[in-house]
Formats: sequence, structure tokens, C-alpha cells
Amino acid sequence: MKRLLALALFLGSLTTPALATQACNFGNLLSVNSDQAVKFTIDNRSSSRTLRLYWIDFNGNPTLYAEIAPRAKLEQGTYLGHAWIVESDPGRCDAIFVVGTQMTLQIR
Repeated sequence: MKRLLALALFLGSLTTPALATQACNFGNLLSVNSDQAVKFTIDNRSSSRTLRLYWIDFNGNPTLYAEIAPRAKLEQGTYLGHAWIVESDPGRCDAIFVVGTQMTLQIR
């Protein structure tokens, strides 16, 4: 769990300023097809930032799934191998991750 959080935070630091609507530069990352359902939790520990959760589809296109208010949690159903990004304002990439197991991601 600690390694996954560290990886997400590290990947979140590899960003470029938002040129259009996406803050995260996720390159050619995309979700892979799977029938193994899993869940993950996003814990927004920030007292002031609203997080935006995007699923990266099978063609590499981001789709907004949820907004997570400050100090709120969201449990999201998904599938093994699906790619996700978490962003917040102003143009901040908080996490880029691929789901490999049930997990909790804490964003500060």
C-alpha cells in the first residue's frame, strides 16, 4: 500500500503545466480490458482543493467520473488494469495510476 501511494505521488510530480484541459501528462497510457472487478478509494485530505477523478478509456481518452470535495472520500468501482488520473486546480496533477488491486489513495 505504501509503495502504491509513493508511486502515485511520484507520478503526480511528473507533470507539465496544463496547456488545455488536462493537468496530467499521461502520455499513451490507456486502460486494458478486464472482467475482474475491484474497488479503490480516493481520500481527499486537502482542506481547500476539490479533486477531479478521470478514467482513461481503452483509446487513451480521459473521461470525468467524479469530483471529490475537500475532506471527502469516494469509493469507485472499476476493473483490474484500468488507468485513472486525479487532478485539482490550478492545473495540478495529483496522481496517475493503474489499478492492480483494491487500494486507498490519500491525496493531500
